[in-house]
Amino acid sequence: MLISALENNYDMSDASAYNFQMHKGKLVLIDLTSFIDLSENNFHAEGGVALGNAISSMQALRTLKLDDMGLEDEGVSSILHELCDSCSDLEVLSFKYNDATSDGIKSLYNALKNKAKLFELRLGGNPIEREGCIIVQKALPSLNGLQVLDMEECGLHNNSAIALCDDIIKIFKSISKLELDSNNLTDTGVIVVTNKITEVFGEESLGDFDCNDPPEMEDATDELDKIQDDIVKQYGTEKKSSNSSEEEKV
Repeated sequence: MLISALENNYDMSDASAYNFQMHKGKLVLIDLTSFIDLSENNFHAEGGVALGNAISSMQALRTLKLDDMGLEDEGVSSILHELCDSCSDLEVLSFKYNDATSDGIKSLYNALKNKAKLFELRLGGNPIEREGCIIVQKALPSLNGLQVLDMEECGLHNNSAIALCDDIIKIFKSISKLELDSNNLTDTGVIVVTNKITEVFGEESLGDFDCNDPPEMEDATDELDKIQDDIVKQYGTEKKSSNSSEEEKV
């Protein structure tokens, strides 16, 4: 019912919420909705496809929250595909906990390359792993205004998390919050990531690692978990926070 309403049943009693524009060579009704939060509704993959079609006409959309909706790869992919040529003023995009893999976010770069106003991107709880992290990294340079990046519980190991942090440091002058908890970093990996990010952006810029899940020794691999010796030497020693130093003085 909700999907049907989004696709077809526009309430024309509020004429200010719609107008007609040329879109993809056709005269279409443009929805001026600016905020959508459908989180925790069970749309599933097929619902995500229909939702993507509806979103394509929402040219004024600024906030899109689609967390925990069971969208999976098909639904997330459809929504990102429709965002490629629409919603250029989008500021917040969140689709956490939808069981999307790297296959589901293949269109992320094209979806975000014209989203210069985006300041909050939340992908946490999707097992995108290394391949998905590379896709996210590719999209970062076009997001000049990004301040919040949530990639908790994405199946990241040391290699991906450190590479992501290096790109963030290289691309952005400031960032308010980076969330990387509940991934698969080793203890040393957590320390390296923490020191790299907080050294540049401050202690408040990195979320806590309360639920990090380091790989078991038999599951650790050189490719995903090994950290170069020079990086360990420079960043691999746990540093005292300014708060703890002040407490010691007292």
